[in-house]
Amino acid sequence: MSGMLTAISMIAIMSLWANVAAAGLNDDLAKAAKRGDIKKIKSIVLSIVELNEDLIKAAGQGDVYAVRTIIDEGADINAEEGKKGVTALMAASEDGQLAAVNALIARGADVNARTKDGWTALMAASEGGYQAVVQVLIPKGADVNAKTKDGWTALMSASDSGHLKIVQTLITKGADVNAMTKDGWTALMAASESGFQAVVQMLITKGADVNAKTKDGWTALMAASDGGHLAVIQALLGNGAAVNAKTRDGGTALMTASEDGHLAVVQALLAKEADVNAKLDNGGTALMAASKGGHLAVVQALLARKADVNARTKDGWNAWLLASEGGHLAVAQALAKGTNINAKEGWTTLMAASEGGQQAVVQALLDKGGDVNARTKDGSTALMAASEKGHLPVVHALLARGADVNIKTRDDWTALLAASLGGHPEVVQALIARGADINAKEGKRGGTALMYASEGGHLKIVEALLARGVDVNARTIDGRTALTVASLKGNLAVVQTLIAKGADVNARLYNGGTSLMAAAEGGNPEVVQSLLDKGADVNARLNEKGVTALMYASEGGHLKIVEALLAKGADVNAKTNDGLTALMIATKKGHGGIAGLLRGAGAQ
Repeated sequence: MSGMLTAISMIAIMSLWANVAAAGLNDDLAKAAKRGDIKKIKSIVLSIVELNEDLIKAAGQGDVYAVRTIIDEGADINAEEGKKGVTALMAASEDGQLAAVNALIARGADVNARTKDGWTALMAASEGGYQAVVQVLIPKGADVNAKTKDGWTALMSASDSGHLKIVQTLITKGADVNAMTKDGWTALMAASESGFQAVVQMLITKGADVNAKTKDGWTALMAASDGGHLAVIQALLGNGAAVNAKTRDGGTALMTASEDGHLAVVQALLAKEADVNAKLDNGGTALMAASKGGHLAVVQALLARKADVNARTKDGWNAWLLASEGGHLAVAQALAKGTNINAKEGWTTLMAASEGGQQAVVQALLDKGGDVNARTKDGSTALMAASEKGHLPVVHALLARGADVNIKTRDDWTALLAASLGGHPEVVQALIARGADINAKEGKRGGTALMYASEGGHLKIVEALLARGVDVNARTIDGRTALTVASLKGNLAVVQTLIAKGADVNARLYNGGTSLMAAAEGGNPEVVQSLLDKGADVNARLNEKGVTALMYASEGGHLKIVEALLAKGADVNAKTNDGLTALMIATKKGHGGIAGLLRGAGAQ
């Protein structure tokens, strides 16, 4: 409250002067101003502010006696409340308080006052369906074509809410039936989207443009199709709505209805020669939309009109792929007659179903002769897709049909690598049981399944691979090991397991880096301690820079790690090739506690 009071200026006081005078407080305010009594001035102004708030509240509640009394006490009849800027007349109109509306207008309320976003009392009454209030406001000068900042009108409000009588009244009083919001929305679109047939018919009769478009190309027919409002669609089509109108990205009413599964609407549009094979800019079709959603009856209706079952998007998807990925078996079967399930253009239907974990569809495709080892252009297979996502039943189904567990992509990626990266231990076990190469390396970095599992902290997978004799010290192209990546990520249990199975704690990257440096850089004190306890070289250095684990810990502000390294004999005065010490690095980074610790250990 004090913040509000201090914000009240003399300008605000002057704007309230008339109200103060009406309340008999004029002399008091004048005397307070003459004395320079700021406290009294604030008290008087605050009383007006509170009166204004009470007025708006009373108006919304329809308390006519309170409205009149509060006005007599000096409330500003057109005062705005809150961030929105609502007035008493708006509050009364919004809640259909006819008597309060009449009382406010009789006292001079501004019928065209606006909120901060341009809302008016007439819009409020129109949206709420208060015909009696609308009939009072308009004769008193309410602007029937006033717009909000976004371009919304009272007619749009009434149309959107389905208030037929108010729509008729507004039109009779001159409301523009084709007024548009800033993005091109109209009253007809609003009524069509909401499914109010009588309002739609009224607007059309009064000249509403049935083919008006928003900036994105959306029409009333599309709006009705989206909502599945058959009667509205029939009214629009009967009055010349363009059935094949397109949005900016190529969308049509048929696509919209198909996507949402509105069969009756789809049939009505097709009966009016809707283009069954129209395409979005990305190549999508109505059949694809229906297939993705699993709308079998719609798919059948489209197929009966010769929908192209093999049409593809620019990135290679077709209706069958979309149905397969979504697990819509009945749809997939309906599409099967005209589809090549082993098409080589990117993904196959089997891959899509496998990636989506759709076991029933996968089984149906395999029974139909789907190529279990088909490959994309980069060499990916259905088994890789299922393995990456962790779909164990699908993996079993594919393996049972002869899926090659060691097929590689162009980058030497395998199903086992995918499952290890994704953290799917049961899938890993299934692949290993079928002979997956546990030491296979991917081509870009030379990573192994053990490295990916270690990096992700997937202990069960790490244990499974180690139990099968995986090379625990295998290296990537730059010399990293499973222990290095686990140390960097702070995966303590994995680190301890790898060490117990013979991981070399002093294995060095080709730049001289070690697991200890990785753990120090990553800020993992428990991992650091585990490595030190197993003989990690505390003073190992990077080849080119000469950086040590102590320097990494000092730079990162890892106090406990610094303590652990010093306790194991870390050279506190070691220098990088540029002459920097751990103390210099800690000081530069503002780590005062570490700097003090290093000085205490003899840092110079």
